[in-house]
Amino acid sequence: MILSTCRDSAGIISNRLNRILWPYKPEDTANNNRNVYISKLRPILECIGDITVNCQNRFWSINFGESVQCDYVEARRLLEEELDETGIAHLLELLLSGMMLPNMEQDWVDDFKNEFSTLTIDFLTKQLQRKDLSSETLLKICDTVFQHDFLNEDALKVKCRVLYGQGKVGLAKSAYDSFCKEYTSSLGMEYPTSLKQIVS
Repeated sequence: MILSTCRDSAGIISNRLNRILWPYKPEDTANNNRNVYISKLRPILECIGDITVNCQNRFWSINFGESVQCDYVEARRLLEEELDETGIAHLLELLLSGMMLPNMEQDWVDDFKNEFSTLTIDFLTKQLQRKDLSSETLLKICDTVFQHDFLNEDALKVKCRVLYGQGKVGLAKSAYDSFCKEYTSSLGMEYPTSLKQIVS
């Protein structure tokens, strides 16, 4: 419900929710199960804070009040805004904890994971072009991009240039060598740009 509500405020339609949670149950049994579990879920959420589960026109949604923060909802909100360095730092705090639902391998969630990774990569790659961000923030952005796309050349170039500019030549070379190893392993060819070309 959280993922669907973030994508579309209407939420997720009942029969899709049933198919995800009880794919082999008859419709009436799935409806019964859903109603029972949501009835049990509501008081649990109330113990956490201002979280409401709503059903309108057979669409289920979940909403968070001001007293409750959901990291995914907050990250999605920030990815759609123009952020200053403080805002980017807050976003990175949420994103640096790792990939979304890393241990969940189900077909229905893959689309959400891919969408979130694409949004993250697109947003952060644009931030790498900014001149008003500190070296520390740029390095954190690079590391976060690599979590979603370990062969991202924009992140490699910025990371190597920042480290080289700080006099951390060994760290720049280590980052470059690690990238080249992954590049060759994944694509079966050597990375065509030298470290010297990147930092010059």
